[in-house]
Amino acid sequence: MKRIIFVIAVLILAKSLSYAEENEKKYSNHLAMFIGATSNTSAGGWTRPSVGLDYELRLWSTKPLMGLGLFAESTFGNDIEYVFGLPIIFHPWKGLKAFIAPSMILQTAEPIKSAKSGIIKVQRQIQAATDDSVETSTKKAFIRLGLSYDFHLRRYSISPAISADIIESKLYLVYGINLGLSF
Repeated sequence: MKRIIFVIAVLILAKSLSYAEENEKKYSNHLAMFIGATSNTSAGGWTRPSVGLDYELRLWSTKPLMGLGLFAESTFGNDIEYVFGLPIIFHPWKGLKAFIAPSMILQTAEPIKSAKSGIIKVQRQIQAATDDSVETSTKKAFIRLGLSYDFHLRRYSISPAISADIIESKLYLVYGINLGLSF
């Protein structure tokens, strides 16, 4: 409940700061930092913190406005996951953004500290040395679909965002806030 109240308060604050004027300077570049979480929605799912960066080159000559971009994101938990993508972004109405992004996820083993020796070991690397079927990292391709809404204050923006990743028949939701700068 506290999260919902917090999100509503942020949206109200952002809307009060938002303005859109016809004569406002149009910037072609937008860089944003993402702070949020990733949730696995399958049975026994989990939620982990996520952070990332995204860049968009806005193509002002297109109607409706479109953009091309790239993003990099990390999710932290038992394993560290790195996600990279190349979104095609659509701006159908005011600050609304929808995108589709061919993406790649790289999952790596998390170092685990041995309680007896104090030496840092990577559990999966030890298993991989004795068993060829265990990998220390995996790569998977997938498509990310997402929505966000940009609230602008001059060159700065705050954007609540939500995305859906379908990876090997599992649904992952990525949600949070983008803090951006147009230039």
